[in-house]
Amino acid sequence: MVKHLTKKMLLLPLFLLFLSLFFVYIYQSVLQTQKNIFQKIENNKIQEYAYIFQNFNDYLINFHHVRTKEDLLHLLADKNNQEVCYNIMSVMNTKDTKYLYILQKDKDNRFRFLLDASKEDKANFYQKFDVQNPQYQTIYETKQAQIITQKDIETLYSTYLYPLMAGDEIIAIVSVDININITYEIADLVQPLALFFKILIVAIFVAAAMVITQIFYYFSSQKRIFTDPLTKLFNRNYLYEIAPSLNLHNYGLAMLDLDKFKNVNDTYGHKAGDLVLTEASQIFKKSIRDNDILIRFGGEEFLVFLHDRGNKKSTIEICERIRKNIENDTFVYENQEIPVTVSIGLNMHPSRDKSLTDAIKKADELLYQAKENGRNRVIF
Repeated sequence: MVKHLTKKMLLLPLFLLFLSLFFVYIYQSVLQTQKNIFQKIENNKIQEYAYIFQNFNDYLINFHHVRTKEDLLHLLADKNNQEVCYNIMSVMNTKDTKYLYILQKDKDNRFRFLLDASKEDKANFYQKFDVQNPQYQTIYETKQAQIITQKDIETLYSTYLYPLMAGDEIIAIVSVDININITYEIADLVQPLALFFKILIVAIFVAAAMVITQIFYYFSSQKRIFTDPLTKLFNRNYLYEIAPSLNLHNYGLAMLDLDKFKNVNDTYGHKAGDLVLTEASQIFKKSIRDNDILIRFGGEEFLVFLHDRGNKKSTIEICERIRKNIENDTFVYENQEIPVTVSIGLNMHPSRDKSLTDAIKKADELLYQAKENGRNRVIF
């Protein structure tokens, strides 16, 4: 019964945790979708630049017969040629292009500007260009275009490095900085949605934490109310709690009493009595089954609701097991062995009584008979 109650109470925090995990998944999906859109935009833009750069490379080779680095250097040293090449490259100077250079290594392996087709902050011809990123060197090793990407949730900023080739030799590289403005619009659309999911996830986690805390405090208080502090068994409060929903048709009802327990307290002291009660309650607990209900009814008296599963004989067998286990156990306090036995009155048909109170009274009468007949026995 308590297990069912626990399961029901845990459903709400489990549902909230599941809901929060679902929204985490949605949030991650939104971010991944934005990332995929950024990637597609970047790829499309780079393919467009690659096509233009290849045509420009062919123009240099076929029209100006550039074959070496020196040929290109002499070509672009001429201001008229610079102007022509600048006009060609200015086609790429769109709102998404921030910087556009043609760079070449000098004899000291330093990069120099051959042409700056940027809209602003233009460099002079053969001015030194300081390089920090190793991919500017990697392009010479691989002879493959390189992409340097810096992006976060709100921006996409990439540098595309394209090798101008004459045969197998890199005669220069084109460097274009791409700042794709549409990504800002996408970010502006996605960010409120992402923020909403963030707030929602945090709120659900907080709600789940509050519910779990309340459940923890509830069960802590319930445990104090329904648990006997000495034996840790259910107490009489718990009996009154479950009484309205207890179906006595499914149970036999046994009243247990430790024999001559007053003598234990008088002879060995109350600490010895507490030890006997504690150890005896654990023997009771181990002797019954999970679907049986064990309650400390008061003092040295205990109630056991024995689930009979349609077999009334099983209740007698459980009671005999309890009696024998107590009789065969050794109770020792301060090196003194204390003899302990238990008498049991078993009401095998508590449902035939008018009420639970009458059923307990009947079990108590049977217990009295067990006492009168010599103790350490089961009467049913």
